[in-house]
Amino acid sequence: MAEYILKADEKERGLQKKMIRLLSDAGIRPDPHLDYSCVLVDEDENALASGSLFRNTLRCLAVRPDLQGEGYMGRIVSHLLQIEISRGYTNAFLCTKPSYKELMTDLGFHEIVSVPGAVFMESRKDGFVKWLEDVRKELEGEEWEARSNREECTGTAAIVMNANPFTLGHRHLAETAAKAYTRVLVFVVEEENGAIPFSVRYRLVREGLRDLPNVTILPSGPYVISQATFPSYFLKDEEEAVKTHTSVDLAVFTRIAYDLGISARLVGEEPESPVTRLYNDAMLEALPEAGIECRVIPRIRAGRRLISASSVRKALAAGDLETVKEMTPESTWRYFTSEEAEPVLYALFRGSVI
Repeated sequence: MAEYILKADEKERGLQKKMIRLLSDAGIRPDPHLDYSCVLVDEDENALASGSLFRNTLRCLAVRPDLQGEGYMGRIVSHLLQIEISRGYTNAFLCTKPSYKELMTDLGFHEIVSVPGAVFMESRKDGFVKWLEDVRKELEGEEWEARSNREECTGTAAIVMNANPFTLGHRHLAETAAKAYTRVLVFVVEEENGAIPFSVRYRLVREGLRDLPNVTILPSGPYVISQATFPSYFLKDEEEAVKTHTSVDLAVFTRIAYDLGISARLVGEEPESPVTRLYNDAMLEALPEAGIECRVIPRIRAGRRLISASSVRKALAAGDLETVKEMTPESTWRYFTSEEAEPVLYALFRGSVI
């Protein structure tokens, strides 16, 4: 019997419906973050198995229940990995149920961390280890100096930020860390998740903190997972997805902290987002249990308003330059009032009106 792997895009509505039915039979919710999907069909176009991608992550893997163990999952995974290679990715990631860990290991994936409810894996055996080695080498070659030789100023602190864009609030968080710790590592989330590209966000963080001699800016690499793109399709609801994502992210960060000698993590207070508050609460509980100090730093204000990146994005989209100037350092302000920023400003405007 002939079998084919077909691309399931918007033009193939019938094939998409079959894929969704297959996912439903497997207890999988459709994932809103997908940029490629395929279905393995027989000569009568009956759906046998399916799988999807979002950037460098494999998602929504399913095999018809009566065909489990017949090698169909391997064929789908092999096809998806070939697509990833054609896109230029040298490493692919997936998050899956613990019950599928053995199967995915047999298909060439390697565990990064495992938590109740999920296993985070990658296709490169040495991916995470190699990334840590590269970060260590960069830190060893980076010129820096302790801001203070006071006895109470000890240890290495870490901050993870989107900086979307970099604000005076981000600056305050980094300054607070720089005054309290010997060295500060600021990881800028490398994932492209909005109108402001990583290259711009990273540059603005570097420019906004260049005067702090004990602060080192680093790209996060693929090992800091954003809430927007965490693969939660195999979890029963959004609350469980948030909790599991937090557990995975903190387990990865704990490994990073142990390897790089990070003794503390600082985060900004979040009075508005329930998801971020839940994440901060989980950090306050989990990191100290792992021997890592966790501090939540209160937000600062511009006049009566709390400073936030979301407020700056809204102001940029609306052309409210007064608010932008109040909430951002000079380097961020200079960029967004330059001709170079015009494509980004247009993207922010379009996103606000669509």
